[in-house]
Amino acid sequence: MRALTANRLVDGEVVFWSHGRWVERFSEAELFDDDGLAGEAEAKGKSQPTVVVAPYLIEVAAVDDGVAPVAYRPLGRSDQSDQTQVRRRHVSV
Repeated sequence: MRALTANRLVDGEVVFWSHGRWVERFSEAELFDDDGLAGEAEAKGKSQPTVVVAPYLIEVAAVDDGVAPVAYRPLGRSDQSDQTQVRRRHVSV
């Protein structure tokens, strides 16, 4: 099971996708069992670059009182090319 998350552009707050809109509470997040529907939601989220930054799917798991995120992507590791550029700058200094 997965949920879609991102950071809101205006203030950096973590938000979650819920039936076509972004919400602040994980408890309101839409949960996806179907990879196709999850992919569609992710594509819709990525088409909103003036609203959110770097939407991505997270794994969620059942817990005693509902569901909870298993893990979030580490900050600052969104893509390998960014890390390569940083390394080049450090090496050339």
